[in-house]
Amino acid sequence: MRVKLALVTSVLLVLSILGSGVASAADPKPVPHAPRGTPHAVAFSAHCSGAHPGGTIKIKAKVRHAVRGKTLTGSASAVFTGGPAAVNLNRKGHSFKLRGKLPVPASQPIGPVTVTVTIVYDGQTTTLSCVSKIHAPRPAHPRRP
Repeated sequence: MRVKLALVTSVLLVLSILGSGVASAADPKPVPHAPRGTPHAVAFSAHCSGAHPGGTIKIKAKVRHAVRGKTLTGSASAVFTGGPAAVNLNRKGHSFKLRGKLPVPASQPIGPVTVTVTIVYDGQTTTLSCVSKIHAPRPAHPRRP
């Protein structure tokens, strides 16, 4: 009786192993992912905030999939009705993000302004542009008595 039980158990075990192999062979193979260590393509982005006349446009630039140890600098410029304005973008620590504030002249009329952002990453220059909306200043909130 014990021999028959052991034989039946081993046969069922073999069939379950072979059965799972047959079922997985019928399924398509999964798409392999990129091997570890494969570098991604470097991508650049820039964002500009809105501002009011006499305020500042906040500019953010980012390098995605950057490599440590590479150099990064940047600048931004815009042409206002009073003349052009430019600012160097500051890098915060060792990150690959740049930030800066571009002053808006008080005489600037309300409307869109194109800001040109220049990023120099590892000796390669990339120029991006973003549009900032110059809006009317918000009224001050009255103080409660």
